[in-house]
Amino acid sequence: MTIPIDNNFRVNTSVVNRTDVTTANLYDGVAISVDHFLTTDSTFPQMLETLKATQRYPTVSGLQDSDYPNINDWTAGTQLSLSQFTPLTTIPLPKGLLEQFTHIQQNCEMGIMTEIRRAWVAIDCYIYLWNYDNASDVAYYDGLSETILSVGLVQPKDGVFKPHIKYLLVLTTAVEILLLGITFTPNEDDGDSGDLLLVPDPIFRISTDNIVMNVIYGSHDGRIFLGGRDGCVYEVTYQAEDGWFGRKCRKINHSSSTLSFLIPAFFALAKDDEIIQIDIDNKRHILYTLTKNGTIDVFDLGADGKSTYRVTSKSLNSIVNEASAVAQTIDQLNFKPIISINAIDESESIHINLIAVTKAGVRLYFTATSLTSPEQRPFALSLLHVRLPPGFTASPSIQRPTSVHCSYFNRGTLLMVSSHIENKDFLWTINNDSFAFNLELMELFSVSQLSSKIWRIAEETKALPYKPYHQYVLKNKVVSLETPLLVTQHMEEPRKFVFLTSQGIHIGYKTRIVDQLYKLLVDNQGYDNETVKAFFALHSGAQGCAIALILACGLKSSQEAKIKEWATSAFFHYGGDPQLTNSQMIQTHIQQPFPHQPYTSPTFDRSLHQVSTPVSSTNQPLFSTPSSPIQPQSLHTSYMSPEMSCQIGQQSTGAVVSVGTQFSNKHNAVYLYFSRIIRPFWSLKCVSSQKTMTSEGHKELLMSNISLNEIKAYDNRLTELRDFLKTNIKFSPNLENDNRKDIFKGSDIYANEKTSLYLLVKLIEHCIEVLGLWKLLCDHQFHAVTSVLPIEKQTQLIGMTFKDLVVYGNEMTTLLASALVRRFIEDNSTTDIINRRLQDVCPSIYKNENALHAKAHELVMKAKSITNPTDRSSQLETALNLCKKIGARINLPAVCELFQSVHMYEAVVDICLLTAQNRDPQNLALHYYKNGEPIEDQMGYYSYNNRNECYKLLLEIYERLVQQSKSLLNPRVDESIKTVLSLEEAKKRSNDLLSRAIESNDELFHISLYNWLYEFQQSDKLLEIKSPYLENYLKRKTSAFSDSIALMDLLWMYYERNGHYRAAAHILTKLAERHSPEVSLYKRLEYLSRAIVCMKSSDSRPTSLLGDDSQSAGEKLHELEEKMEVARIQLQILEHIQKLTDTPLTHEAINALNSDLLEITSLYEEFAERFNLPECQLAILHCAGHYDPNLIETIWHNIFDNDLRAIHSLSTEAQKNYLTTKIRNFAIIYANAEKYFPIEFIVKYLETKTQNIGFEAQWLAQCLLSLDIKLSNLLNLYHKLYRSRELSISWPRKQIHLLRILTYLIDTFTQMQQLVDFAERRQFCNKTLDIISGYLLDLQTMDTEDKDVKNLLIDLKSLKSRVERCL
Repeated sequence: MTIPIDNNFRVNTSVVNRTDVTTANLYDGVAISVDHFLTTDSTFPQMLETLKATQRYPTVSGLQDSDYPNINDWTAGTQLSLSQFTPLTTIPLPKGLLEQFTHIQQNCEMGIMTEIRRAWVAIDCYIYLWNYDNASDVAYYDGLSETILSVGLVQPKDGVFKPHIKYLLVLTTAVEILLLGITFTPNEDDGDSGDLLLVPDPIFRISTDNIVMNVIYGSHDGRIFLGGRDGCVYEVTYQAEDGWFGRKCRKINHSSSTLSFLIPAFFALAKDDEIIQIDIDNKRHILYTLTKNGTIDVFDLGADGKSTYRVTSKSLNSIVNEASAVAQTIDQLNFKPIISINAIDESESIHINLIAVTKAGVRLYFTATSLTSPEQRPFALSLLHVRLPPGFTASPSIQRPTSVHCSYFNRGTLLMVSSHIENKDFLWTINNDSFAFNLELMELFSVSQLSSKIWRIAEETKALPYKPYHQYVLKNKVVSLETPLLVTQHMEEPRKFVFLTSQGIHIGYKTRIVDQLYKLLVDNQGYDNETVKAFFALHSGAQGCAIALILACGLKSSQEAKIKEWATSAFFHYGGDPQLTNSQMIQTHIQQPFPHQPYTSPTFDRSLHQVSTPVSSTNQPLFSTPSSPIQPQSLHTSYMSPEMSCQIGQQSTGAVVSVGTQFSNKHNAVYLYFSRIIRPFWSLKCVSSQKTMTSEGHKELLMSNISLNEIKAYDNRLTELRDFLKTNIKFSPNLENDNRKDIFKGSDIYANEKTSLYLLVKLIEHCIEVLGLWKLLCDHQFHAVTSVLPIEKQTQLIGMTFKDLVVYGNEMTTLLASALVRRFIEDNSTTDIINRRLQDVCPSIYKNENALHAKAHELVMKAKSITNPTDRSSQLETALNLCKKIGARINLPAVCELFQSVHMYEAVVDICLLTAQNRDPQNLALHYYKNGEPIEDQMGYYSYNNRNECYKLLLEIYERLVQQSKSLLNPRVDESIKTVLSLEEAKKRSNDLLSRAIESNDELFHISLYNWLYEFQQSDKLLEIKSPYLENYLKRKTSAFSDSIALMDLLWMYYERNGHYRAAAHILTKLAERHSPEVSLYKRLEYLSRAIVCMKSSDSRPTSLLGDDSQSAGEKLHELEEKMEVARIQLQILEHIQKLTDTPLTHEAINALNSDLLEITSLYEEFAERFNLPECQLAILHCAGHYDPNLIETIWHNIFDNDLRAIHSLSTEAQKNYLTTKIRNFAIIYANAEKYFPIEFIVKYLETKTQNIGFEAQWLAQCLLSLDIKLSNLLNLYHKLYRSRELSISWPRKQIHLLRILTYLIDTFTQMQQLVDFAERRQFCNKTLDIISGYLLDLQTMDTEDKDVKNLLIDLKSLKSRVERCL
């Protein structure tokens, strides 16, 4: 009966069907399957669960045949003898020592000190120690005069003695206790186990107070306990110096009081029950004593192990009564006397604290705490279980052990020495190694006859070179549980036991299960026999194959070649073949095998345990071996993933019956063995942070959590397994050459198993590489190498387990390898050696491109110190060429950073653009871009992003240079040459970088560059670029972002700069006509103005640059000019409305005028007329060519009315100037359209409206003359107005006012006769003389006493004579 392994298990290999699968998820599927086996190996029951005991109800076992099963029940009747112990080797006592036995006078004591691999004998007052392995290196001490009564070895407390004192030898006599120092001569091969030296002078001497000490026992932390013949427990305390309240060394009685050292011995109460054994639980800090009468005392040493107080005591009678109550059918004599006790380490059982063995071989299991709270300090001693030895069944087939006088228990193995014949003993070996995963306590045993009497048993324990622990979390601590030998036997040596007899030392080894198979193969000279077959029946399924695999992989010597061959054949022979199975997909919950699960198991998909495939008639087996005679057993409910199963029917219960692949036992054994190799470190954190004092102060350094020796052990085992698989399993060329596609095209069950193993081999190889890299890091000061990593990567590494590092840590392992190389570079060492070493050790991690990068880095660093420009340039060029050889996997940021450190920016451009091309050799990105970036084009999207990463890095470097040239960024300082770029140099280098980049024909880079320039508002630089890609970029950009005015601005400026004026005018016109509040009316006029200029600069031929445009340049220009004229009127309306009171209506109108170029009709009706803007109305009529005299006069009427109202509060002069300016402005506007400037109406209206304001009479005539209106026309106009009868009633002084104006006009003629054409001058003079005469007559009819009349008469008579002279 062995650990259950799911034979329906399969590896999650579905990931390899994807062409884009990464290494991480290639390993991930296998890792999930490995985790399944790791979890299975962790689900072993604890000791308490196999005993089925509770605190209130102790249990008994050993009465059933299954408690000590007959192996033949599993072996189909074949007699199978599995010895639990190797034959003992006898090493006689040293020759010189034998003579000393003849001189014994009073006492002789013997013992074993496995900690120092020495045996000892005390003969009277002398003690001798020797190496029990070869009876050599005899040391002795003869400095006593009293008989030595007891001897003990203790590891001293830290910091008390000098470092060369490795152990303390404690000797007791009837009167004193001595502490001697033990040291060793240096031994390079075996550490401290050189020649033993006893320091002749005792370190401490202390009185026994006439108490004989029977037992000496030392704790791991250096405390020394003694068991007295008076039944008391004493402790010898020692320290480096005398303290305030104590001496350097003193004796304390813990059985009576902590002050007992102050009480003379003769006051002490005598006891008859002497202590015969002391044992200490060093992890839980509990001390147990056994007295001669069978009483067990419990002492609590405190949670920290530094205190001592007695907890409880249980007499033999009490123990016997409790045991009898549990095993009522068993004679009480079997429960006494108790001959030994063994403290159980918490790694073996959290709940069981002590095992006592009786003379009849009965084991009594005790707990000193509560089963529900085992973390508590001890408070009692409770019997939990009685385990009877073999021979107590109803029909015993073997003899029971009797007269047991010596026993030893540790890690599930019990050794008992019983006496059947005088001076000859029998060795009983009992253990549950083969049944460690059973929920009941089942044990195998063997009995060996010994040739002499055994006095002492001791085990030479060795710390495992790795950490195969399974953790259990208690309330206040985490306990590491001992893993069954079945799981760890490949890394453990056979346990070595030393037996002391009067004839010498016997040394024997407890066999591992793999040793049993080894012996069976040797004894039967092969694998194909009933005995070996019976072994594989006992260890069925994958377990037996995994055991054979240990031999097949691990045996290396030429003498063992044949055994290796037999083990390999047995692996294949009993491993079976994959099978087609019918299974039901039933949803059930997996119960934990025992209630106290140490930790939460990793989750895994049970559907991974089968592969469902059609049956193929052409299947070829993976291994050319016969089928296994043992059918594989499925001990777990099978699950299949829906996508991998073939539904063949459905029962009424709803369960789906599917056909699947059941992997062979040998397949599962490989996975099982691999999981056991990597088990110690798989879930272990890679590093731990340790605060260390350095020259720079306290620093947190990363330290490896596995040592070099551990790495070597793991690496050796993994390498052996890999070599075995590669030697014995032939993978198809498809699998070897392309592990990422087409693996599952075949439907045969053997191909599925082969694929699964192939993926495991790949994971094994990667594990070996990672461990090899880790070893290199440890060889070169791990903490120093990891300190080179960025802080965020150090933090990431702290959180990673080795599983994370192996399965998902591709980036991290590459960084670690690069950090190692960087350390070499920083030390000015050549990288050639470490590059080759890394490529040899971890070629898939540190590839050729990594080596090229490292060499380039080295060359650049050396170039920094070269002063000759030519040599420096040549060195850098060599480095650049090396980087160009790296290809698409180049670490581009690091390379760019490298060349930036030497200001070689042209190399940055070259390497970035080359890398972009290497990452997209088929130019898929450009096709993706030009096709509008379709979502379904995943490959194009991937290539596009890869290229953009390269461009982004280059543009970031250019940006830094630009900012530095503007003093916007702190200059980058090269730490090695301490040079900085000046503003001018930074500007030059940025320009050089841009120029070199623009020379590239990489269209996608140009697009990225244009995007960057646009985003950073460097339009001028963008338009300065002469490139065939810029126009298409701008056109595409404006199409994609049709609402972007800035992009359209760039497009028309591009056309204008490159002489495409017609195209520029087209864009400008679209911008001017664009419906958008973002474009103001002023900007629209600017666009129209630029469009007109562009059209005037273009040729007269039509163009179709931006579409089908059949208009000639003239036609287009005329159209633009008309739009411009209307736009100006719109602007005029806008300016007028803006001067109005701000209301929602005006606000709406302003927004409307700024959002569009409007039609002229809309301008008139919706704005000019609506808001009573007569000037704008007039302009619209003029623009539209619409002539309506009445409407025009009405508009002028409104214009002057509005103006007069607006200026009525101004001074006379200001009013006159305002009106004069207004008239002049209108005259200029309508100079060529007199019908829109009705002078007659204007004169009549203004002369009437301004008569009472106080203007000079001639102000209007003077204004009109300045506008180049003919004098004759003005004279006729005013003369007509004078003769008319209009306004005479409302204008009493009309005639006098007009005569003054007429006088002014005639006087102006006499002074500037050129105002009238020469040809018309005579006629004008005659007409003038006639009207003057008429005016004189009119004046004479008026009141001549009126001053104005008199003056006019004088003036007109004078003018008449002057006009006559002009004839």
